[in-house]
Amino acid sequence: MLTATLLTVLSMVLAPDIYAQSKWRKEAVRVDPVVCYASEETGHAAVPPPQEFMNRLKSAPKSSDIVVKYINFPDSAREAFEYAVGIWETLISTSVPIYVEARWERLNSGTLGNCSANGFYVNFDGAPMADTYYPVAIVEKITGKEITGSANPDMTACFNSSVAWYYGTDLKTPGSKYDFISTVLHEIAHGLGITGFFNVNASTQTGYYGYGNKLPSVFDRWVEDFSGSRITNQTLFKNPSSDLYYKLISNQLYSGSPVAFGWNYESRPRLYAPSTYKDGSSIYHLNDISYPYGSVNALMTSSAGRGEAVHTPGPLTSGILADLGWKHLYFNFLPLHDREEIPDALKFATEITSDLGILGNSCFLIYSIDNFESHSDSVALEKGETENGYSAVLDPGTEPVRIRYYFTARDTMNRSFTWPPGSPSGSFSLTLGPDTVKPLILHDPVTFVLSSSGKIDLEAVVTDNLGVDSVFVVFYINGQEQPGLNLLANGDSLYRGKFPLDGYKTGDTLGYVVVAIDIAAGRNISRLPATGYFTVKVEQVFNPVITYFTDFNIPNDDFILSDFSINIEGGFDNAALHSPHPYPSPDTDDTYFNFTTMLRYPVIVVENGKMAWDEVVLVEPGEEGAVFGGDEFWDYVIVEASKDFGMSWLPLQDGYDSGSIPMWKSAYNQRIVGNNSITIGNKDLFVRREILLTENGNFTAGDTLLIRFRLLSDPYAHGWGWAIDNLEIQQNLTSPGMTTLPPSNFLVWPNPVENYVNFSVDIPGDPSDYVVQILDMAGRPLASHSIDQSRGEVIRFDIRHLKAGFYLIHLTEKGKTLFIRKVVKL
Repeated sequence: MLTATLLTVLSMVLAPDIYAQSKWRKEAVRVDPVVCYASEETGHAAVPPPQEFMNRLKSAPKSSDIVVKYINFPDSAREAFEYAVGIWETLISTSVPIYVEARWERLNSGTLGNCSANGFYVNFDGAPMADTYYPVAIVEKITGKEITGSANPDMTACFNSSVAWYYGTDLKTPGSKYDFISTVLHEIAHGLGITGFFNVNASTQTGYYGYGNKLPSVFDRWVEDFSGSRITNQTLFKNPSSDLYYKLISNQLYSGSPVAFGWNYESRPRLYAPSTYKDGSSIYHLNDISYPYGSVNALMTSSAGRGEAVHTPGPLTSGILADLGWKHLYFNFLPLHDREEIPDALKFATEITSDLGILGNSCFLIYSIDNFESHSDSVALEKGETENGYSAVLDPGTEPVRIRYYFTARDTMNRSFTWPPGSPSGSFSLTLGPDTVKPLILHDPVTFVLSSSGKIDLEAVVTDNLGVDSVFVVFYINGQEQPGLNLLANGDSLYRGKFPLDGYKTGDTLGYVVVAIDIAAGRNISRLPATGYFTVKVEQVFNPVITYFTDFNIPNDDFILSDFSINIEGGFDNAALHSPHPYPSPDTDDTYFNFTTMLRYPVIVVENGKMAWDEVVLVEPGEEGAVFGGDEFWDYVIVEASKDFGMSWLPLQDGYDSGSIPMWKSAYNQRIVGNNSITIGNKDLFVRREILLTENGNFTAGDTLLIRFRLLSDPYAHGWGWAIDNLEIQQNLTSPGMTTLPPSNFLVWPNPVENYVNFSVDIPGDPSDYVVQILDMAGRPLASHSIDQSRGEVIRFDIRHLKAGFYLIHLTEKGKTLFIRKVVKL
């Protein structure tokens, strides 16, 4: 039986830390970069940096940390880049580092640079606007948590290496050059949020925005027409529609940012919306005519002229960024617990901080006793004894009641914030009076234990609206109830226990039930499972061996299959060890499924002992740059071993996913429906994996190891799964006729193919000895390509001109056939 398990429950596997997983983290989208063009305007303009930056030069502290990774950058450009970074570090505040990848490369003529945020997230914890995508740097600022880290930068900015740049900081840019600092400031502003999802289809004259779910970015939310109507209001402008198209080319679009309006003498920022839509430029710049060359708001216009040095975002850009989330108001509040006794008074205490200060007498507790249907009232929050503390006292009356409540406050720009965001619909709840709510038990059932262990380890996460009194386990042997044994609290909501298998004899049926009791006067009781009990199989372990091999074609009892099976799947010629296909994923935040199988034969490790197998891995790949154990490394497979007969497990090597092999990743992404891959594995995706049993230092020669294969599935996305064949442990590790990794790697993808087929080859020796060809089924060569690199080269064949049918990919060494793979042209 498979059930959900909380993150803390998974601590038993002793894998690297697994970070909390929420649905919003799986729904990130990326957009094309916004482009900054060079204009032919020439002159001299000098707009100095903002006063905040000048104060910093006098030892005032910076309010953020921007970390830059330079790629191919000349030293002269780096110094200017750091100067621009320093300006932004004084204007925006965040507790999380902002990672920028800066690339120096040749771009199209007339282009100064471009930039894109490397991920947008929707409905994250504390999101100010629902159903709105925010760039990752803003998400990290608002949540106070790092989402992607240095391996996956928050933004990527590219700068044209062929432009005549001026790198000086003195605002004396000559009329023959473009000011580099101004361009860096401009591109970083795009990465900070001046970007979004608007686009047009000129041929059908329709405007649109969004990615599948048709949701806008936070910048898009503020875009309005001349009359002040938001163009993302679908009651006025359908998405997609011709009405939206004509708005996007109307030359009369504005940002409705209230902070920009206030900071710019009550004048709305006019956006760049030319009559011909310019992809990568329209909407996400200020209007060039309204904010001409050299003016204080000229930094974010669509093009920059020679000799134009603008070293400040200006009030309009700064104001827009403020309303995107860079000037925020925060509540720090711990919700009140339900209680059975009704107190004389309820005290609600919270901390409130704001980047722009808090407007006096603007903080309130809003509450209702009928779910805000007809009743709503407020109590002013009074300033507390601590610097940021506020509190309100409420008389709850004498009768049982359910109170819904939230907080509201305004900053000095008179912007209103609520907590939770979106209240009253998302407001807190407090119940006073008799409690009838049962405890909630989350538990990953133990399906088997090893007879050699002599005990069973159990864990459960138990929560209750009032509090938990006790958690215990009732065991059953052959259906007969045994005395209950307590699970002891071990951290927040986690309960654990180790129980001996006393009284159990071979052949008996072992079962158990987890029971939780809360502290209510009526002692509400929960039982998991609700009826019957979890059945545990006591499994035997065989005598230790030094070598082992199986091709899974001869039935045997070598594996405790648990969640796996041995069978011949469609697309495979022979039997193999298979995870569930497709494997399921939980649909609840911070829950995980584990699928395991274990070899019954303990293996005695010898010096330099190796293990190898053929495998297909189609499990959800992590984000680009994510590493095992990191925040955005999603599903994975892993091979683990235990030298204490199953009491603890350690990895033989780090877990991996479809992203570890290009062919697998391509196959996984080839057919995505919703969040899931529906690509079905087949024999052509087999890759050989070989590992040294002592490679990572967890084990040494002489250890006796139990070995298991485990697939972890985190929430909201899944794929086909894992197949394993031709398992060899400490034998001759060759597998004739199979792709090997290492030392040889021959990969072909996608298959079937429509337009282009890729071939990747890792080969020993001189690459000039090798040739790869496409042959028809009669063996006639249709195309050939020599090998230039011995490792990692990807060769791409264009087969759009070929008729549908079967073709062969043929690799030769000095004319000798090494490898043939059949591909299907659709």
